[in-house]
Amino acid sequence: MAISRQLVELMGGKIGAESEPGVGSTFWFEVALAKSAEGARISTTPRTDLRGLRVLVVDDNDTNRKMVHHQVTSWGMENGMAEEGPQALERLRSAVEAGEPYDVVIVDMQMPGMDGMQLARTIKAEPAIAATRLIMLTSLGRRVDAEEARRVGIATYLTKPVRQSRLYDAIVTVMGEPDEATTPKEVQPVTLDGRRKETTRSGVRILVAEDNPVNQKVAARMLENLGYPLDVVEHGLEALEALSSTDYGAILMDVQMPEMNGYEATAEIRRREEAHGVGRRTPIIAMTANAMEGDREKALEAGMDDYVPKPVKREDLAAVLERWIGAVDAATTGSGDFAGPTETEDPVDHAVIENLRELGGSEMISELAEMFLDDARSDLRTLHEAVEESDARSVERVAHTLGGSSGNMGATRMAVICAELQNVGTSGDLGHAAELLYRLEEEFGRVHQALEAEVVRSRGS
Repeated sequence: MAISRQLVELMGGKIGAESEPGVGSTFWFEVALAKSAEGARISTTPRTDLRGLRVLVVDDNDTNRKMVHHQVTSWGMENGMAEEGPQALERLRSAVEAGEPYDVVIVDMQMPGMDGMQLARTIKAEPAIAATRLIMLTSLGRRVDAEEARRVGIATYLTKPVRQSRLYDAIVTVMGEPDEATTPKEVQPVTLDGRRKETTRSGVRILVAEDNPVNQKVAARMLENLGYPLDVVEHGLEALEALSSTDYGAILMDVQMPEMNGYEATAEIRRREEAHGVGRRTPIIAMTANAMEGDREKALEAGMDDYVPKPVKREDLAAVLERWIGAVDAATTGSGDFAGPTETEDPVDHAVIENLRELGGSEMISELAEMFLDDARSDLRTLHEAVEESDARSVERVAHTLGGSSGNMGATRMAVICAELQNVGTSGDLGHAAELLYRLEEEFGRVHQALEAEVVRSRGS
């Protein structure tokens, strides 16, 4: 009642209660509200029973598809899966022809060939399947253009890895919406990305400048777990653009990026701060896979304030952010007191494993671990053949696939090596591919042992 009174009074209203012993109580409040516009959206009661709903999961990553499959089938939903956009369209059309149309499509945003946005446009352009509700999955920290999502018909979007409760809420929400034909065009997609301002740390926002998708995901996940809201950009020019419209508490800056690298971006940021007489110096923390003394000196010369080595450990990131976020307003010069490089002891992130265990218990861990290990062995064989045949495109493609699965299983260091190998494939220069492949196989051996231990532990519990 105290909370309700505060809310009503904040809205300029009043609240009261009338009570009679042995009879009951009546609670009332009065507030003045503006009349809704003509044709305004009418709220509907959410559908809480999902049994029997037909859902199609579209994702090019086997592990991702399996995770979502476990989630939706546990609620009694009928699940279908597709690996790519064209295959999804074929299954949607076939389902309509069979008189069993899909109710919901859960689609990954980033897929080769036809991505999630393109698939959504195609679905909404075909009258026979346009009524299907669309839920988009996107990587942590990746920006979602809400206006574009609205235009293509996305009802809601979530960040990966998807927590079971959030996916349930998303499906309940979209199935409680009015039919597409009666929904006003100005309705914005619901955002269930888990990074709401009221749950974040003092509202301090972090900018991550990193071009590698796996590294972006790792950094974003760590920041989210630490309670920081974030934005992700892919190179220095985008970082400068982001800074022009947002006041960030700190910047995590990769030193090697296309378009404009971290050193160049930092130098430009410092030049602008000096030119405009900015009273506060934005802390810039370098991220690099190299821990050589020359790299530290180069970072200092460019105007960076601190340093975390890759692969970034959560505790190291937490410590460096605490050091600089706590003194953001007073920071006027760089300290040059760089954190030293550290080795990650565990080959898998146990927080990720626990999330998987919450989804489906020991059976989920066993099934996903077996699937991942089998796929990884196959991918490693394919990578060997591609390197021997100097097939850069295959190296890029397979490394991307393996890296995504590795990240989903918590094999962070393995994912980072895959990202490096993917970059090598993209460049077309396979001179270092054999060395990276050797490191990847070594790391896979460690991950293999760790996952088998997790399976044994799950069965024992």
